[in-house]
Amino acid sequence: MEEIFIEFTNNVFCRRESNQHKAKILWERIKHEVPVAERKLFETEWNHYVMGEFEPNMFGVDINNLKKYFKKLA
Repeated sequence: MEEIFIEFTNNVFCRRESNQHKAKILWERIKHEVPVAERKLFETEWNHYVMGEFEPNMFGVDINNLKKYFKKLA
């Protein structure tokens, strides 16, 4: 799951339509790992990011908040 999240992250940071399409496909595979309330908040922030309302470093905070759900279990 962590590998899919990394691939998702790489695609989501690129605002190109093709990368966003790949990211959406990956998100559908992994979003069930994130609690619904946090998932909805992330999806809202992601839409604002894609529309250019804030820079990648600001959106990076939202991505970092999701990392805990995709760490490999030791």
